[in-house]
Amino acid sequence: MTAEIDCRFLAWDSEFFGCRIARVEAAGLDAKGMAAVQEHARSERLDCLYLLLEASDVDSARAAEAGGFRCVDVRLTLERNLDGIGTRMPELDETCLLYTSD
Repeated sequence: MTAEIDCRFLAWDSEFFGCRIARVEAAGLDAKGMAAVQEHARSERLDCLYLLLEASDVDSARAAEAGGFRCVDVRLTLERNLDGIGTRMPELDETCLLYTSD
């Protein structure tokens, strides 16, 4: 299996948390790909890696766990087709005003 790996340094996260952080997006990750990710992390002196995988990519998840990663969060992206959705804004009398007593 040939892995497609994209590793990006996250400047904002690194500054905020005070350590060098990068995000890895991978597809088809195997033991060889995991070794490449780890070598890149060492060469860039990274302290933390976020690994993003497709939920259906079970083999990559297993390779990542074998390489020391652990699942700590699940990122969910929702999408909806907007065809046929009206673009009319509600009239003022159709809206509810917010009061400090609410």
